[in-house]
Amino acid sequence: LRRFLNQQRFRTLFLIWLQLQKGEVENTMINFLELFSNTTASGGLLLAVKAVLLFTEALYGMFAFVVLRQIDLMSKTFKTDYAGFFKFVALAHFLTVVAVFLLSLILL
Repeated sequence: LRRFLNQQRFRTLFLIWLQLQKGEVENTMINFLELFSNTTASGGLLLAVKAVLLFTEALYGMFAFVVLRQIDLMSKTFKTDYAGFFKFVALAHFLTVVAVFLLSLILL
């Protein structure tokens, strides 16, 4: 943690805090991205953040699949006029999660 929070990063975190207090959202996001894009960052920390992000997305993908499956089973058990709509929304949600996961694999 000490290697990560050098003087420049501490200054950037302080600027982010000040900008959040003023309500400057756009500048806050730019400084937040600069915080992780600095080349002096520990490679291990960046790798750990990427791994946690991908793992979390994979878990969410499993959740989306379970939701898709549950809606399919429920529509077979309980007949309703909106079953097709629910299936469509669940499938669109699952496909979006898969697309975001694949995009993350490519970009990270």
